[in-house]
Amino acid sequence: MKKSVVVFISLVFFYAFSGGATALMAGTSSTTTFCHTPPDSLVTITGTIISSRDSLPVSARIRYKKLPYGDDVGIYTSRSNGKYEMPVVNLNSYLFEAEAEGYYPLKQQVDIRDFNNDKLVQKNFILEPLRIGQIMAFDNILFEQSEAILLPGSYPVIDKLVDLLTSQQSLVIQLEGHTDFRGPDKANRKLSNQRVKVIRDYLINKGIDRKRVKTKAFGGNQPLSTDDTPEARRLNRRVEIRILAE
Repeated sequence: MKKSVVVFISLVFFYAFSGGATALMAGTSSTTTFCHTPPDSLVTITGTIISSRDSLPVSARIRYKKLPYGDDVGIYTSRSNGKYEMPVVNLNSYLFEAEAEGYYPLKQQVDIRDFNNDKLVQKNFILEPLRIGQIMAFDNILFEQSEAILLPGSYPVIDKLVDLLTSQQSLVIQLEGHTDFRGPDKANRKLSNQRVKVIRDYLINKGIDRKRVKTKAFGGNQPLSTDDTPEARRLNRRVEIRILAE
């Protein structure tokens, strides 16, 4: 039986939301769903979304859901000055996700605590700009050992990259394949090349323009660790995503 190999990639993920009753916030497009929530337990979370580069405001699309079951959810678009405000349930934890053109998507857990009993909770979010030359790495891309065959559990992870490329239409990336340094160099380069091309073909089949996805194979020539241990070899088997144009 073939063993599975984990090839690491690193990135921030997106989630889908669903739910029941709906409330609308005035001023900016927003839809919030609450399930069996007493009105007196609702508070407003408010703040500003800014860029880490210059602290200027960013207009972003925000998705949020109550943890751990995602039973209260919302979608909101912040104003041009970066300000937002949304109803949430006090004394609960939420997962917030923000996306904006030219920025990495942000995912952050927030514990809602109305300490001042004024029905307001303040929370600012800072978005990191996409930068040319920067490498994104995301986890749990699984291949058959010594093969360029993706395991079924890999596809939901790669779909997150599809979402990113779809939302960031000017983004051009390079998939860079790495193996561990055991074995012949020629064979390692061939394998790493085959693996990145499998991911590239999947992206293209999902509607991403082939001109936006480049590939490069390094084999085992750029290890993250030179230790000859199972953990080091696992770290070295990876696919990295380099930003070529934003």
